[in-house]
Amino acid sequence: MLTLEFSQPTRPLSVNEANRLHWAARKRRLDDWGMAVLAEWCALRPLPEVGRPVSIQVTLTFPRAGRRDPHNYTGTNVKRIIDTLVRACRLIPDDTAEWVTVLDPIIRVAPDNLCRVVITPQEAT
Repeated sequence: MLTLEFSQPTRPLSVNEANRLHWAARKRRLDDWGMAVLAEWCALRPLPEVGRPVSIQVTLTFPRAGRRDPHNYTGTNVKRIIDTLVRACRLIPDDTAEWVTVLDPIIRVAPDNLCRVVITPQEAT
């Protein structure tokens, strides 16, 4: 199991909010998340084994309690995190079901603004 933990660069972006944003504003918000994941990955020493199917679970943090649907963040922040792990970090060759199982995100309320990405190697199918 591998855990990446980093300070969230922006407030997590729900699908509902993303649909209301101009595409360029949405891209800027999510690009910041990709850069944060890449920076944390590059800081790992030694680099973890790559090329095995994995399951990934992301914990997103909010400063205040509220009603939030975890699935609303799967198509935005969670997707950008996984895309970065595939394209930039080369953790796995693709983000298809053959290579990655995406677990429901966890919504956490805390003042620390941390995002946690737990990557668990799976047996090849």
